Amino acid sequence: MRNETSSNQISLAYFFIFNPDYGQKEGKEAEKIFYYYPVDEKIEKQIRIAGFCAGMIKFTQTFKSNKPCEFVHTEKIRMIFNELGDNFWMVIGLNVPLSLDKVYENDLLSDQIYMSILKKIFNYYRLFNGNIGDSLRLIGIDKLKEKMKLFFDDYIDTKLNVRDSDILNTFNGLQFMSLDRNMYLKIQSLLNLLEEKLPLVHRVVVMHNDQVIWSGLEQEDISSIYQYLKELISKNIPGTPQSQLASKFLVDDSTKNLMNRLVNPSTSDNSESTIDQYDQEYFEFKKVYLDKPLPEQFYLIPYNLSKMTFFIFIPTSQTFKLSLLKEIDEILAPNLILFIKEISEQQLKRSSIFTDEKEIKYIYFNRLNLAQKSTLNKTKDLPKHLMALISQLSKDLESCIPSGEIFVKSGKDYWIACKKSDLREVYVVVCQKNANLTMIDGKFNKNNLFIFYYLM
Repeated sequence: MRNETSSNQISLAYFFIFNPDYGQKEGKEAEKIFYYYPVDEKIEKQIRIAGFCAGMIKFTQTFKSNKPCEFVHTEKIRMIFNELGDNFWMVIGLNVPLSLDKVYENDLLSDQIYMSILKKIFNYYRLFNGNIGDSLRLIGIDKLKEKMKLFFDDYIDTKLNVRDSDILNTFNGLQFMSLDRNMYLKIQSLLNLLEEKLPLVHRVVVMHNDQVIWSGLEQEDISSIYQYLKELISKNIPGTPQSQLASKFLVDDSTKNLMNRLVNPSTSDNSESTIDQYDQEYFEFKKVYLDKPLPEQFYLIPYNLSKMTFFIFIPTSQTFKLSLLKEIDEILAPNLILFIKEISEQQLKRSSIFTDEKEIKYIYFNRLNLAQKSTLNKTKDLPKHLMALISQLSKDLESCIPSGEIFVKSGKDYWIACKKSDLREVYVVVCQKNANLTMIDGKFNKNNLFIFYYLM
């Protein structure tokens, strides 16, 4: 778990979801809390904190009815509120770290970063569970609370990391792969062939390792599901040649065993009693909810060959049989073998051209297509206060319309140079003793030319 309490680091104090419409009668206050962490917290404290949050929200609506309360700062705790719809609220409380001089370092916490984290958590929940209001009407309060506990207990234990969060969490962008035009056209042609031959296929995302090559999803949906797609790839890297059909789909071992049994039935069965192994309905794939253009649930079928993965989305309203998986393989496999070789050659050529790229410490983000790239190692390269400062500078850049530059010196040797051009932003960090603004400006413009014109 990455949220251990430590007085000199940012840590998780509590996380909960509540609805002030519930538990309004005396003695029933706990009913407004749908999920609470820590799970062993006394109910009296849960009620007190949830009641305080409900009171703050109601009180601030007196001044701005159209913009709810989002942040509450105290000396020891930072609170962030995110409205989820249907009067459900998600709240996170963070312990403000103590310096060696026993002073609370509020400047190390960025409201912008942790609001982005709250929104990311909710989007991830909604991806697998749908909207909370719809679930409440469909399954009732008790079942909804059970579903939330199952999901958020695991998420907080395995995915939530408040200590090392930074500006990259705010962007929540995508890593894109740069390919030449001909390669893109070949992949697009293959996608058209797949959708023409298999009308059940509604949308496709194509990735090479953890980089996106093509996305048929709306921007909001690909942003929500991208992290999960990367996890699927990293957890299921083939360790053996992918000769069997089941080995080409990124599913757990029990599902692969089932697929193998269906595709390769026991030879001891007599032919008269054996069902055609491909003529069976098959529903073992993960179901996800996509919001755009209209909310709909899909089966997510991840087909992988070597380093390339095609994530295929089929509406759950449609039934399909195991034969569909064989058809997917027959269409994609012959082409992907050739694509993988050609892409590897392109990557090798590109890496020889941009040998100096890693020497530049930068963060790049394009708000138009969510392309994001960084050469910063978030846990090693920069002091914590610099990452918090970059987050604040990102907020300041919003007022620069359509373009602008900001230069900031922090401490003795660090300079941060920021540039915004329309919807593209770049943050370059320079560590150089005795540097002045003129020197930093010259170095920034040299690096800036490379970043803006050779990145997506």
